Amino acid sequence: MSFEEYRRRRRFTVTPEPPGKVEPTRPPGGNRFVIQKHDATHIHYDLRLEMGGVLKSWACPKGLATPHYRKKLAVQVEDHPLAYIDFEGEIPEGEYGAGKVAIWDRGTYEIFEDPAAALEKGALTVLLEGGKVSGEFTLVHMKGKGRNWLVLLNKIERLNPELRREGRAAAMPARVRPMRAELAPAPFDSPEHLFEIKFDGIRAVSYLAADGSLSIMSRNQNEQSFRYPEFANFGKMFLAGEIVVDGEIVVLDEQGVSRFQLLQGRMGLTGAAEIARAREALPARYYIFDILYLDGRDLTGLPLSLRKEILMQVFMPHKYLGLSEWIQGDGKAFFGAARELGLEGVMAKSKSGPYRQKRSRDWQKIKAVREQEFVIGGYTEPQGGRPYFGALLVGFYRGRDLFYAGHVGTGFSDETLKRLYGLMEPLEQRQAPFSVAPRPNQPAHWIRPRLVAQVKFTEWTREGLLRQPVFLGLRDDIRPSQVVREEERGRLAG
Repeated sequence: MSFEEYRRRRRFTVTPEPPGKVEPTRPPGGNRFVIQKHDATHIHYDLRLEMGGVLKSWACPKGLATPHYRKKLAVQVEDHPLAYIDFEGEIPEGEYGAGKVAIWDRGTYEIFEDPAAALEKGALTVLLEGGKVSGEFTLVHMKGKGRNWLVLLNKIERLNPELRREGRAAAMPARVRPMRAELAPAPFDSPEHLFEIKFDGIRAVSYLAADGSLSIMSRNQNEQSFRYPEFANFGKMFLAGEIVVDGEIVVLDEQGVSRFQLLQGRMGLTGAAEIARAREALPARYYIFDILYLDGRDLTGLPLSLRKEILMQVFMPHKYLGLSEWIQGDGKAFFGAARELGLEGVMAKSKSGPYRQKRSRDWQKIKAVREQEFVIGGYTEPQGGRPYFGALLVGFYRGRDLFYAGHVGTGFSDETLKRLYGLMEPLEQRQAPFSVAPRPNQPAHWIRPRLVAQVKFTEWTREGLLRQPVFLGLRDDIRPSQVVREEERGRLAG
């Protein structure tokens, strides 16, 4: 498509895009390319190659071809001006291509024949040498399909060869224990830390195998991939054959904030029909924040800052798969912004720290809202018009002893009351599971400590009880024995 079409479709008094012009051809060897992430109606990636004084352009709805999807659609669009190679910005609503444009990668490319002749015959092979992508791709016109082309990945073994020297040689791990954070007492600034959003969801480590199979494991090693079909095309977005990444599965509210209560509608489902209905009502997203293994290389011993760089090189974010963003140094301001937005808090991570398969002070969580998991040890009789039960009696472990933390009487819908009662009633026992049995205001039913609740509260009282606790949901990704009072762990570690 011609450059005139580019100018015809845009109002340059409104859009920040450059008007540009056809420019003289640059000297041989100066061929530049750019890949721009375009968050319009749907996220897609635009591949632009400098040729003949313009940028020959293709829209790639699912990004570049990858080792698991070596052939993807690429729709040729109008030629863009060379000035577009540096363009980033927001195209206003109502304008052609409305949405955010950001540079995902850029660099130079080598072509193995005359560019004009290759375009004419509808097949051109290019070797991209960018800041992220180093590899050989072929663009092929689909005869009789108008502007539709295919982008093909050639010679997988030559894709990003420099990454094959990072870390240490190793087989892909069967399972990884997620690294866990200590609780920080207050926000802080530090040039040695990265700060990122603390998501309100469930932790998940994902394993993409060489045969294309995907496994997504929760903290207690339960398979989750069948429960979230949104992530079925995981391999489409990674320029890698084998990979292990760490992240968080969330459901976002109308303001784009992750809410654990919303995720309750997706957890615990097993039937295909109910999962499909829940996906439509509550679409999940997976935000990735770390990479642990890549194509025969164990990356866990590398510093976090380098692992982040590698992750950005091989991952192309899309609709349901995103990258957890971060800032450096200014943790107090970042925490203040998170609190204003109603987020759960922030994470502070040591830039130089390796990935440790245990709890570590290298990662610290700074909470804007006090919230943690508690073990359910009983429930009280209902009062007034409430059905099923009155309040949950919850606690935490210190060693092998379960300590009482208080009763939780709010945050329940009628449906939640019914579901919880159905889970608790079969667990009833005569003996209180707490080390010291509490004396609630209403008659109590004790249960075996098998269920874990997520609870929000304002503070701990001097007596060691929760003040104004609110039930948020059940957790199936944490074993009861793992539940401790977070402040205690932080003090012991400090």
